[in-house]
Amino acid sequence: MLTFEQACTILRGTKPKRRKRDRYQQRDELQHRFAPLLDVSDRDKFEQKLNDYFRL
Repeated sequence: MLTFEQACTILRGTKPKRRKRDRYQQRDELQHRFAPLLDVSDRDKFEQKLNDYFRL
């Protein structure tokens, strides 16, 4: 199980790509990798953080 804080730390260590299409792909990869490991109550918050971080 992954905590919300650990997931945010991993997210901050990831540098967003320049092109918007690449940022969507990068966001999707992280979402598919880490969202299932999070508690159900934290998944929506993490997905919102992903969108904000990758400027989507």
